[in-house]
Amino acid sequence: MVLQIKNLSIAFANNFSKQDPSLNTHHTVVDNFNCQLEAGKITALIGQSGSGKSSIALAILKLVKNAEVSGEIVYNQQNLLNLSENQLTTIRGKEIALIFQDANSALNPLHKIHQQIEEAITIHNPKISKKTLQLRVNELLNMVELDNLLNRKNCYPHQLSGGQKQRVLIAMALANNPQILIADEPTTALDFKIQIEILKLLRQLVDQQKIAMLLITHNRKVVANLSDEIIEIGQKSVDGLNEIDELKKLRLTKFKTKNIVNKIDNDISNNIADDISEKSSIQLTNLISLENVNVSLKKIKLLEQINLQQALGQNLGIVGESGSGKTTLAKVILNLNRAEFKINGSVNFFDKYSWQKNSQQLRRDVQVIFQDPYASLNPRMTVKDIVCEGLIIHKFAKNIIDQEVQIIIEQLKLSSSLLNRYPHQLSGGQRQRIAIARALILKPKILILDEPTSALDYATQNEILKLLIDLQTSHQINYLIISHDLEVVGCLADNVAVISNGKISDFGSADMILKKYQNG
Repeated sequence: MVLQIKNLSIAFANNFSKQDPSLNTHHTVVDNFNCQLEAGKITALIGQSGSGKSSIALAILKLVKNAEVSGEIVYNQQNLLNLSENQLTTIRGKEIALIFQDANSALNPLHKIHQQIEEAITIHNPKISKKTLQLRVNELLNMVELDNLLNRKNCYPHQLSGGQKQRVLIAMALANNPQILIADEPTTALDFKIQIEILKLLRQLVDQQKIAMLLITHNRKVVANLSDEIIEIGQKSVDGLNEIDELKKLRLTKFKTKNIVNKIDNDISNNIADDISEKSSIQLTNLISLENVNVSLKKIKLLEQINLQQALGQNLGIVGESGSGKTTLAKVILNLNRAEFKINGSVNFFDKYSWQKNSQQLRRDVQVIFQDPYASLNPRMTVKDIVCEGLIIHKFAKNIIDQEVQIIIEQLKLSSSLLNRYPHQLSGGQRQRIAIARALILKPKILILDEPTSALDYATQNEILKLLIDLQTSHQINYLIISHDLEVVGCLADNVAVISNGKISDFGSADMILKKYQNG
């Protein structure tokens, strides 16, 4: 036995008062948790969003802040909870390594990829030679299947896909050959195929190097055949995918194309409405149209010859493996990072409007739900400030802002008590609902969903999918769904484009694509 957790309890403060400590209250997220880790074995910790899985991971390295932590975490015959910060610095990252859940927050946006991997090595090996250091960096990149980055080590985190960033985190965790590896949702942002590859790699490392691993996840299916022991906390896990068919039926029942046509035709706002009010719904055929779009970054081709249309009244899905170019395509459609990319071709909305000519109005009519709700929500802003920011930018009156915030919060089935909280005080599902509220409060015509459920457990995923179906009916909105998860895309989309190596390799109805690639 390498590590033992005895009667671990974690309680976070709900209220904090220095003047009157008697007013302080706590919310218990982990209650008398017990487990042990053994060399050469994987222990999987499974639970839904908000069940306390990540808090347990942080507690092992004494990284939980603003909480009461009790119990014992015994490693090398000493209780880690009693160690000083100086004592813990020799253990963190060397003997016990942690793969964080959120790659965007864990990676420094100002440092190049090779610098961050090198730092993970040199902080515990300051005398390592430059040649040995470079060899180790290359070895780690190969180890996590990132050999394609060997010639791109000078790139920054924002230039990588979500899956690539997650692999960089894994490489950093493995840098010093730890005895214990804590993997907190290490494959959250990866497509299913690559999830299996990464988990098989971790299994291989555990077997070869006799590492003790605590694998934290919400996905029982992914770890069922790879773990030596499974511990479940909170409510029982939900496989979830068996509910996808029911969700698809729900959307088809509620979502009527003619309603969307009428909504767009009669309610395109402000200057766009003035210009196209005379158009019939037959003439107004495309919400989004991409023609001969090519995107490159420092001579590296990211997207080639993208020709794609999203028809009025249709939800469009874009699927592909991690790193295929899906998120880059979303950025191009949203006119983000334009200074970074070299872009040729055209992106038009409502058949004729572009960011160059109609930027202010399109910023209202086209909204996005980003892949990572934690990184996309400002940590210094309260929930209310986050949700109403768009209304403030577009100069709505204060009484209207307060009214609209209350309406959207109720529609998303969130408690008004959350309005004064900060993002870090919310669960993953709550953060995603806040991100949806922020986008929908401007009443957009098009909502781009970039991996809207990838960071959520299946129960919460299905809640969000059902919510999106309900909101489409009530808000009369069109979705562009970007994901590596065919089941999620199939639940929401009418047509699906498959992107591979920066090119559209296939296109068809959602049912056709789903059958073709699931059976293939």
